[in-house]
Parts: sequence; C-alpha cells; structure tokens
Amino acid sequence: MRKGSAMRVLHLAAKDLRALRDPRMLLFALAMPLALTFLFGMLMSDSSERAPAPVPVAWVDQDGSEASAILSGLLSANMGIELRPMGRDEADAALAGSRVAGVITVASGFGASLREGARPEVALLVADVNSGDAGVARAALSAALSRLSAAARAARASEDAAAAWRPFEDDGSAAAFFGEGLRTANELWRTPPVSLRLTSARAEGVRTPSGFAQSSPGMLVQFAIFNLMGATVALVLERQSGALRRLLTTPMSRSGIIVGKALAILVIALLQQAILVTIGQVAFGVDYFSRPLATAAVVLSFSFCLAGLGLLIGTLAKSENAATAVTLVLMSVLAALGGAWFPLEITGPAFSAIGHLLPSAWALDAFHSILLRGAGLSDVLLPAGIVFAYGLAFLGIAIWRFRFEQ
Repeated sequence: MRKGSAMRVLHLAAKDLRALRDPRMLLFALAMPLALTFLFGMLMSDSSERAPAPVPVAWVDQDGSEASAILSGLLSANMGIELRPMGRDEADAALAGSRVAGVITVASGFGASLREGARPEVALLVADVNSGDAGVARAALSAALSRLSAAARAARASEDAAAAWRPFEDDGSAAAFFGEGLRTANELWRTPPVSLRLTSARAEGVRTPSGFAQSSPGMLVQFAIFNLMGATVALVLERQSGALRRLLTTPMSRSGIIVGKALAILVIALLQQAILVTIGQVAFGVDYFSRPLATAAVVLSFSFCLAGLGLLIGTLAKSENAATAVTLVLMSVLAALGGAWFPLEITGPAFSAIGHLLPSAWALDAFHSILLRGAGLSDVLLPAGIVFAYGLAFLGIAIWRFRFEQ
C-alpha cells in the first residue's frame, strides 16, 4: 500500500476512533467489566486454598491429672479448634459474650476414673447445639476422647501385666506406672504404623482457575466482544445513510475503506484489553505481566479476531437492531461456552469440546496458561494462533460479503 493510501486508511480509522469520546464507552468497556471482575472474583475465590479459622473453645481443667493434660494436648493439636485454658467463671463469661463457641470442662476425678476403666464424662457446653462451630468442637472432642480411651486401655493392660509379674508396693506406684503407660501409648499413637496418603489424579501443575484468575480474563473476553456493538451499529448506519457509498467517491479504494474500518475495531479492542489487563494486574493481583510477551500475543490475536468478527457482523446485519441483537447473542454464547463465566475444567468432556469450537475458549486457555502455569510465548503460540486463524476466517468472509449500499 502506497504512503498516500496508507494515510487515508489511518485517517478513516481515526475518524471511527472518535467513538472513544462517548462516556458510555467508559461505562460499558471499562466500568462494567471491572465491577463484574471484582464481584465474580470474590464469588469464585477458591476456599480450598484458605484454611478456615479455628473455632475458639474454652478449656476448664478441674482434674489436673496426667490424663487431662494428654486430652488437652490432643485437642490443641486439632487444627479445627483453638483451645483457650480458663477458669470456670471466665469461661462462662466468654461463652456468654460469644468470645468462644463452647466450653469443655474436665471434672475432678477424670484421670482416676479413666484408670479404673470407667467411662468418665467430659462436658461440652455450647451456645447453639445446631451451629457449625458446635459441630466442629464436638467432633474434635469426640476424636480426642476416642484416642485417649484407646491409650488408657493399653496402659491398663500394661499395668495389669506388670502387677501379675510383680505386685506394686502401693497404689501410688501403680498409678505412676499407669500414667507412664498412658504417655507412652499416646506417643505411639502419634506415629501410627499405617498412614493414609491422599493424592490427586489431576496432572501435576494443572489447576482450575478460580477467583480473579478466572473472572479477570473472563470478563475481559466477554466485554471485548460486547464492545463490538458500537462499531457494528456504526457500520450499519453508515451503509443505510449512504456514507459508505460516498467514501467510494474519494481517492480511497474499496480495500482501503474495509481495512480502515477493521483497523478502528482492532485499535479499540487493543486499548480496552490493555487497560483491563493493567488494572487486573495492579488492582486484582492477576499476574499478566509475569509473561509480558505471551500476554501481548494473546491480546493481539484476540483483538485481530474481534476486528474480523466486528466487521463481519456489521457487514451481514441489515439494521441497527439486528446488529445489536447479533452482538449480544454472540457475546453470551462465546462467553458461556468459551469459559468466561466458569472454568471449562469443571465441565464434562463434551461441553469442553463444544466450547473449544469457539475462539473465546482458546483465548481463555492461553490466559489461564499464563496466569496459572507461567506459560511463556512459545507455550501460547498454539491457542493464540488458533484465535488468529478465526480472525482471518471472519475477516475473509466479511470482505467477501462487504456491501457499500443497503
């Protein structure tokens, strides 16, 4: 293309870029996607990566025995609760003031009853029996008591065997032997002979996008498509008003006019995505800039795809309403099936396969690879290339069917 023709194409594109002055552009291109990025990012945050806060539980030890000390240690080792030693009155006040979810009380004589083989009771007082915190405290206490009971049985068996071999001098010696056996059995329980190892069948390094890593690229893709509406409607109106036909009377060629229109859509898409990527990095901590070349390649390929798609919609639509409706429908389909609203990783193979018939799924795959797996430029060339190929197809059909008159 000669210099004069190139300048005319740039002037035509610059004229179409005046749409950026419209305040509604800021609302739909930036404000809405950012607001929804925040909303969906909070809703889709991965709770499995955040350990729940332990439930505060008061501990009142009225026995002071070896057995109650071991029970306290077992409860303290439970990550689900936070054991807080207190006196009786302090514990009751803490429960009444909702500073603790429950009060565990070990009555005097607990250790002696355990040694005798009785079933000593431990009291758990909660404000609401049906609350989740009460359930956590009850489960923790039940597990600790089961383990202590097993250790006590082993200690009693050891005491009986020792007494049969050589009788103890007095009950104090027998009680001390039982206490030592209880400690030993409890220590052995800490390192069981058989352990459970839980592994995931998911390939190493594969993570499901969640939080802002899902919502930021998802809303970027969705509203980049939505933002085509202005360009497609403008193209329809120019054809209806005869403005496109009048451009043919200027020194511009038919191909130059088409390129100028597509270039304007491309620049708008690039600007919008660049701003959303930057704000996603700064405001939401989405690490697009860890792989700047890869991110740039995805943004460029998707912008080119949008330029072809926008030109195609504006070419085929016969009215302003049709252009608006087609853009909205395509936005919804490409966003929903492409994984902008929820990760395709959580869907079945059939849904994922259907989604990957669309360029939006490949664009999001590339973004997720960058954000979750640190993919570089070479890693995103395939999905970015597929998105670019869609753009070529859209552009080719648009040029073939482009009309200057209604």
